[in-house]
Formats: sequence, structure tokens, C-alpha cells
Amino acid sequence: DYTFSISKKVRETVKKEYQIDTDIMHVGVDLDIFKPYPKEKKERLRVVGCGTLNPMKQPLFFLEIAKKIPNVDFVWIGEGDLKDDILRESKSVSNFQLLGNISHQELANYFANSDIFLFPSLHEGFPKVVIESMACGLPSIVFDRYGPEAVVDNETGFVVSNEEEMIEKLEILIRNKALRDKFSQNAIKRARHMA
Repeated sequence: DYTFSISKKVRETVKKEYQIDTDIMHVGVDLDIFKPYPKEKKERLRVVGCGTLNPMKQPLFFLEIAKKIPNVDFVWIGEGDLKDDILRESKSVSNFQLLGNISHQELANYFANSDIFLFPSLHEGFPKVVIESMACGLPSIVFDRYGPEAVVDNETGFVVSNEEEMIEKLEILIRNKALRDKFSQNAIKRARHMA
């Protein structure tokens, strides 16, 4: 048997908790599917989030952000236990859409036709979906709590320490197309390196 870690943070935890030193093997991403596609024309910016609808992923916080920024469209992709809560809470939120689970090809197309990937998850091992979104050209905003090594702060997106900072950085990216474009190109390169 062979033990390996999927990220630096997981490696540190395994070493601390079990005194085992492991190599790192990142989770692979299919770059034949997750890549930049020609963008469809749309009227408004789109912020996308993705993950299981559970408290750790914070889809309700994502919905709260949508309420605060009504001039941008927000889409969450995924299924889970909080689905009924989110559908109930989002009835009056016209700029929020909840999609269920979709195929990898549909997900790649959706990412490529969005503008920002917002990932408010509180804990992860190695979030593959972040690299998938980056490979499609999305700048990402993630929390620093789990050592999200795919995102390089202020280069491919923002790594933030709290909810207020997440909203603040999102508003910066919404207002600044040049910064989004720069982060987008850097994200594609970084994703190819990480995949």
C-alpha cells in the first residue's frame, strides 16, 4: 500500500496527526473538457458557485451575497440537503438560480460562460472544482482556511480570511474588467500546471 496526500495542507495534517510523511498527488482535471470556450453574449456578469448543498459549502451565504448585489447574476450548481431551504429563501431573489447536478461538459460550458467563481466552502481537502473553473478561465475567490494552493492571491483570484473580505473582493472583481481578464489568463495557466 502507498499513502499520499492530495494537497500541502492535507500533507501537513497527516504528518502532524499520524507522524507519516507523504508525497503529494493532486487530483487530476480533464483539460480536454475543462478549457476556455467561446463566450456567449450576455447582458450581465455571472458569478457561479458549485458544490453539494450542505452547511460546510455555504450555499446560503452565496445566496445572501446575491441579495446584496442585485445587478449581477448568481448561479449555484449542485444538489444536497439544503435544497428546500435555498429554494424557499431564493423565491424573491430574481438574480439567483439554482441548478442541479449537471454533466462535466455542461459544467465546463457554464464555467466558460461565467465571469467569476465564488467558492465560500469552509473546509476542503483539495477542491477539484476550483481548478476546473480556473481551467475554463474563471478568477476564483476562496477562503484561506484549508490552504487552497490552486488559487494564487492577487494573481489568479483572491484568497480571503472572512466573509466580509470575500464580499469586498467580489465587488472589486465585478467593477474591474481588466483585473478579471488578467486573473482569467493567469488562472488558465495555473490550472494547466496544477492538473
